[in-house]
Amino acid sequence: MRSLLLALLLLPTQVTAHELSHPKTLDLHFDPEGVTVEIAFHVQPGPAAAQTRADFDQDGDGALTQSESAALVRRLTTFATFALKLRVNGAEWVGTALEVVSAHGLEQPVRSGSDLGIALRIRYLHAFSNAPTAVELSDRHPDPKWRVSCRVHAQGLRVTPTQISEIPRDRPVVWAVRLD
Repeated sequence: MRSLLLALLLLPTQVTAHELSHPKTLDLHFDPEGVTVEIAFHVQPGPAAAQTRADFDQDGDGALTQSESAALVRRLTTFATFALKLRVNGAEWVGTALEVVSAHGLEQPVRSGSDLGIALRIRYLHAFSNAPTAVELSDRHPDPKWRVSCRVHAQGLRVTPTQISEIPRDRPVVWAVRLD
């Protein structure tokens, strides 16, 4: 298990044709009843992905069993969400149960360097009104060299600012949200 953390932290420093520029992306979907956060989290293709798979191949057969895959998904989920925090009007905002939307690359041979990642979804409920509501989000990737990409989508609401491309590591992003 420690190897997984090391694999994530010791990702290649040179950009290759297959290296992901943002291995973690958040899509925030605002609507009048709250916000849905979709998280895409990927282990860098190549040695990091192969080592991550190998760390969970407990029986050493070169393939992940259903229970080994489930353990890997749980670990990736932990890495994807460990620093995600939302607040509404200054109060901690607790989301509904985390949903694993998809996991890909689990069926690959353990030593494969092909893509490995998960997609998650969390729903945060709040009835937005005509009065501005402050929504604050902070997050970071487990490896300090990587930024978290962020896209904002709004339906029936005015969300300001609209153009946030990355979450700063040292401070939260704050949006003013109100009915349109």
